[in-house]
Amino acid sequence: MSDSPIAPWLDGHHGSRLRTERSSRLLTITLDSPPVNAFDSIAYQELGEVFSAISSASDLSSVLLRADNRCFSAGQDRLDAPTSLTDSPSYLRRVAQTIVEATLCPVPLVVAVRSAAIGAGLILALCADILVVDSDATLSVPGRKYGVISGYAHLLPWIGSNARTAVLTGQPIETQAFLSGGALVVSSEIVDLEAKRVAESIAEVDPQFICALKSGWNDARKEIARSYLREIEQTIELGSMDFKLNLPVD
Repeated sequence: MSDSPIAPWLDGHHGSRLRTERSSRLLTITLDSPPVNAFDSIAYQELGEVFSAISSASDLSSVLLRADNRCFSAGQDRLDAPTSLTDSPSYLRRVAQTIVEATLCPVPLVVAVRSAAIGAGLILALCADILVVDSDATLSVPGRKYGVISGYAHLLPWIGSNARTAVLTGQPIETQAFLSGGALVVSSEIVDLEAKRVAESIAEVDPQFICALKSGWNDARKEIARSYLREIEQTIELGSMDFKLNLPVD
């Protein structure tokens, strides 16, 4: 995503849209872009840098992704989206690269979702190996309103056939639906505490062993990434992405 240095992220670093903290074998990534952690070009760049750095780390056993502010993420910052069809392909592919980096993270990834995760925010959250969700959270992939095909590839392992309804309607998904995929659904008051507890437990294990353990499901992760990239290429081919005005939904 960027030619800027990425090593500082692994030691603890404050960026413009997020920050990292290091505690022995655990790296905590905190989304911090008030008020709702919407994703703009800078956020995608910083996330890409962090996950790129993690992919080459040999001394991490666990990564925790969480958020400050009002929710986990409201998704795409509509004011940052491209305004012309000629700019859309490069923008979408840069976004996709960030999501792919997170999807293929070689270190066990624990994600804490509090309050809401919408669109790209939910897709990022679903890159988790262990997902800890606020029982009252609002979760949805409203991409159809903006001419974007995305969400199905990442939703399928978590909610099964319900993924079709989620992407076709864009309606909120019941948090209980994620239980079938192994998510931990807890009250909002303890989301961060539970996610931290799980991440710290994983971090107790030797990095070489724990990453070897995760490598056992690499093929499934690669298929999710491939399917997601096909969604993005379909979106580019259709040329219908428009975050300025909602498309007709009837």
